[in-house]
Amino acid sequence: MGQYLMKLRRHLRWKKAEVQDLVITVLVIAFIFAYNDKQPTFTLSYWLFNYLKHILIMSGVIFVYDFVHKAASLFMNFTCEYKKWSNGLLIGVIVAILSGGKLYVVLPGGIIFHHMVVLRLGHFRYGLNYFTTGFIAAAGPLALLLVATFFKTLALFNVASAFFNHVTFICLYFAIFAMLPFPRHDGTHMFFANRNWFIIILFFLIGYIFLFQFKFYSLIFAALIGLVVWLVYYVLFERGAWNLAD
Repeated sequence: MGQYLMKLRRHLRWKKAEVQDLVITVLVIAFIFAYNDKQPTFTLSYWLFNYLKHILIMSGVIFVYDFVHKAASLFMNFTCEYKKWSNGLLIGVIVAILSGGKLYVVLPGGIIFHHMVVLRLGHFRYGLNYFTTGFIAAAGPLALLLVATFFKTLALFNVASAFFNHVTFICLYFAIFAMLPFPRHDGTHMFFANRNWFIIILFFLIGYIFLFQFKFYSLIFAALIGLVVWLVYYVLFERGAWNLAD
């Protein structure tokens, strides 16, 4: 543990270009969620306040998301760097405007990995590999699931319930879109690492937010949804794909 903490102190860094990408991502996704302030008439001061609130929420979400990626990468003796997906962010803004803010399309981007030669010397599977990078990528969305569960617990105890329910929704929504296999998204790394685990984790997240909509909050039932969807996928596709490979 001491060696790992030392690695965090020495190598946990954000490049200038990376910080710029993170800031742009926060501003754009906050705009997507804040575009429709759900007021009967538009008031600029209220909309700006709502936008600022979403900037603060997204700053926390993005920080947790990226920090966990970096910490997990260093644990495996890699480094990672966040890169925005400009086209994805633009698509999200266009959809928000055309739908009047009723549809949220969150396509932020994701991480790229760098090989740390010194830290990897002597380790099994010396270079980058799909399996390791895939599960490091999954750490970000799963961390957001835990954060969402924490804030939902606060809401259930009537601690700023409306606000924390909204934070929970944003965390889950961001995590699900991050798991989709789009360019630079975590889902792409996870898909190539292991399709079975990709299906389980993706539908675990989707199951949780589905139950959330019906005011039913259970990680266990969300996990069961993920496992059931995976079983159907395995029977209908994966098993046949392996038979063809043979």
